[in-house]
Amino acid sequence: MNETRILSRFVAQARYSDLPDDVIRHAKNLVLDHIGVALFASQTEWGRTAIKYAKQFSAIPEST
Repeated sequence: MNETRILSRFVAQARYSDLPDDVIRHAKNLVLDHIGVALFASQTEWGRTAIKYAKQFSAIPEST
C-alpha cells in the first residue's frame, strides 16, 4: 500500500473527537493567522491586484 493511500484513509476516517486538544488549538490559531494575513494583504497594492485578477478571471460569478 502506498503512502498516499495510507494518508487518505487516515484522513477519511479521522473524527474531530479523535484529535488531541493541542492539535485543535493549533489548527484554530492557524485559521486565525490566515484570516489576519488575508485581511492585511487585501489592503496592499499587490493584494488589490490579486483581488482584481480573481474577479476578472473568475469562472463562477456568484463565487466570492
